[in-house]
Amino acid sequence: MKTLFCIICFLLLAPPIWSYEFAEKWKTQNTMLEVTFLGLWIADWHQTGLIVDNDEGWYERNTTLGKNPSHKEVNMYFALGALLHPLASMFLPSLTRLGWQYTSIGYEARTVHLNLTIGLW
Repeated sequence: MKTLFCIICFLLLAPPIWSYEFAEKWKTQNTMLEVTFLGLWIADWHQTGLIVDNDEGWYERNTTLGKNPSHKEVNMYFALGALLHPLASMFLPSLTRLGWQYTSIGYEARTVHLNLTIGLW
């Protein structure tokens, strides 16, 4: 299980590193922002999995997933998001990319924080 977790983490964190070669005017700052976003995304993924497993009245507030998603739906959503976010970042012009990355980090940080305040971790 640990090996699978390490492989998944590598596959999620590798795209921002690879994208350095493809994105126009990609800077180290963009790589660091993308890694930060993916770290928060993985934390949110974990917390959402806890919501699926919990019968204490918690429910998912993400309208895309619905109130009571399955593990399969959660995993597909977060895996797809982890792949698409770096790709979207690569195709954006440098100034727009920074806004996109900072906004994404802010949104995910808020989501993870709110989940922590209700006891998810």
